[in-house]
Amino acid sequence: MLQQTMVAATTKVLSNGVGVANFSSPHTFKFTDGTILDRCDPERVKAGSLNRDRIEEPFPGLENKGIVAEQPVFSTTPELLAELREVCDYWDVDVVLIPFPLLDALRREDLLSDFPKVATICVANRETKEIEIDRFCR
Repeated sequence: MLQQTMVAATTKVLSNGVGVANFSSPHTFKFTDGTILDRCDPERVKAGSLNRDRIEEPFPGLENKGIVAEQPVFSTTPELLAELREVCDYWDVDVVLIPFPLLDALRREDLLSDFPKVATICVANRETKEIEIDRFCR
């Protein structure tokens, strides 16, 4: 028997029957139907990290103060993509919740169509931070 090397992604089934997985977030998600999707284990959070580069330029109007405008540029790794494929293959998951920077990287790398289950959360209420159960951002 193979030994599992990483804690599995947390999953839940929402009241509408949609199975969701938390790919790598260290945050718990509370949905509008009351469902709580647990945060990921720290090891999983680390494994879901993207490569990060940056583009820097002077901040308009603040150049004389040395303020820099930074544009973060994220990219995937082969290990991250392999783990994402594995979570997307969970039989009980319809939507794999990923962070927006990963969604953006998948778009830029022309890989989004390879992962039809991935999406980010759509916040229903900014005060309570409840997440929509019937709307996901792609």
